[in-house]
Amino acid sequence: MDALIKLSFFIRDLDLQLEQLHEEQPANFQKSFTIFRGQGLSKKDLQSLSNSKNGLLSLNNFLSSSIKGDMAIGFAQDALHKNASTMDIIFLMTIDPNKTLTSTTRLVMFDVYSALPQEKETLFVMHDIFRVSNIKQTIKNNHLWEVQLTVTSDSDPQLAGLANRIKKDLCGSSE
Repeated sequence: MDALIKLSFFIRDLDLQLEQLHEEQPANFQKSFTIFRGQGLSKKDLQSLSNSKNGLLSLNNFLSSSIKGDMAIGFAQDALHKNASTMDIIFLMTIDPNKTLTSTTRLVMFDVYSALPQEKETLFVMHDIFRVSNIKQTIKNNHLWEVQLTVTSDSDPQLAGLANRIKKDLCGSSE
């Protein structure tokens, strides 16, 4: 328990530092762009993700990504080599500055601080929520899937409904 408490202070401090970096980088978010995340997923998790098409996906951790698609493909293929039962997944995340201005999404261009600046790393801060726009198997590789995600805004009706439901469940119904 002590380790968790100590770790929570570290994570909160890291979260605050990343939030500050995000606020210092407004020039990086003037126009829409796509970032990529490559990883392996089990077939069961891929099926669950496919079933949630047009639904919401919450990322409850720090998420490393890149503005370079080839970096993401490399990470996904590495996952397949480590575990042949996984599927290669490339998340394509569309970042629309109009939505990020009206959401709690915080993205940091991290390449300046990275030990590997050539990766053009970006980092999402914890608890970002995306809409699963599309999922498709690539033509070139039957183990490689593309999952298109878009940032949600705080005014998204489904997200607002979910937030209200959670508040009601946590605070108790007044009805």
